[in-house]
Amino acid sequence: MITIVAVDDDSEFSHDLKRLGKTIEGSFRDTVEAQQINPNDFGGKSGSDAASSTLFAAVQNVAERGCDVFAVDIQLKDTGANNASNLALALEVANVFRKYNRTAILFLYSGTLSKFIKLLLAQDTTAKQKVAEANLRTIFQNQVAEFVSRDDLEGVVILALRDLPMPLRIEKELSSHKQRRVRGEESVFKGRSFQELASEVRRQSNLGRQIIEIVTKHGVAALVDLNL
Repeated sequence: MITIVAVDDDSEFSHDLKRLGKTIEGSFRDTVEAQQINPNDFGGKSGSDAASSTLFAAVQNVAERGCDVFAVDIQLKDTGANNASNLALALEVANVFRKYNRTAILFLYSGTLSKFIKLLLAQDTTAKQKVAEANLRTIFQNQVAEFVSRDDLEGVVILALRDLPMPLRIEKELSSHKQRRVRGEESVFKGRSFQELASEVRRQSNLGRQIIEIVTKHGVAALVDLNL
């Protein structure tokens, strides 16, 4: 299964996601689950602390469960906030997601992308430059794969799914054998289910990085063999 999640405050965007899911199913011959998280669905004013808290909880849930693609609209225009805080909210969503999931492909997108690029790169005061630098640092640290316009999102997602990052490939393979359990007496993973190992890879904990290194060198069979 291919799972795509988008954080977007446009209620009509669900139709775009559904269409994208059908296109991907036709191209990849695989089932697609496409989910929208709308900040306006969490009660109260979307920019309030309570609403943000429930939004972040929903993002955390998706991150821990795992997905292939996570996309965030950087212009959450219905939050009742100004452009700068809209961008701040989008970046905080990315922060929360990456705290719990380091393998999924992360996109930021907007229908007015050029405007936000100018906000990030063409500041004219020291204070604004510091904010811009902090935003860019957040983008890089969160391993944002692409910064794209809404019109280009479908093509970029399809292209990314054709060449999944190795950690995501490993996570998906382990998840597909989630009922297996490591039994090798000398294995540091002894007693852990493949579902647990997938979770460690997803968070890229110390153990997760060990798993990635082993599988990169020897293939998933190196772990599967421990179950025999």
